[in-house]
Amino acid sequence: MRLTRRQVLMASAAGAAFPSVALADDKKAMTAAALSSSLAAVQVAVVSYEAIANAGILERSVQSTFRSFLQQENAHAKALGDALDQMGKSQPVPPRRNEIGGLDSLKTQAQALAFAIGFERRAISTYYRSMSNLKDANALKTLASIMGCDGQHVTVLRQLAHQPAVPNAFETGAA
Repeated sequence: MRLTRRQVLMASAAGAAFPSVALADDKKAMTAAALSSSLAAVQVAVVSYEAIANAGILERSVQSTFRSFLQQENAHAKALGDALDQMGKSQPVPPRRNEIGGLDSLKTQAQALAFAIGFERRAISTYYRSMSNLKDANALKTLASIMGCDGQHVTVLRQLAHQPAVPNAFETGAA
């Protein structure tokens, strides 16, 4: 059977539609992966801030700062969780305190501040990497907002630790 020109063109058009569907699925999968990994980083912050704030090792003013950051991180977790829910994707399970390496061994305020700076910088790095591949405007907006807030956390934590608040022009986090 010989195909007409019209049949060939129609088959080509149909074939061209499939890659765009695949790209749409890839975009959704990439967005879900970015939101999920970012939520996992936020969950570490939530568990860590709560544990440290309740450990009895912080001065009252520093404890108040940690509790304020905990409220902000809970809001971030809700925003990211809601975004995943809207996509029909499941949220990662938050870690337990004993699953966060080094958290149980904190004994001083200085150790707690260094620990918090570390997990905030790792979270920023997660957002930075996630945003570099995203095409979804809403996900980008959410992650950029959270990244900016966590950048402010690092600045305040460094000041509390008597370190330079902004040692570099750009904070991209730590691996």
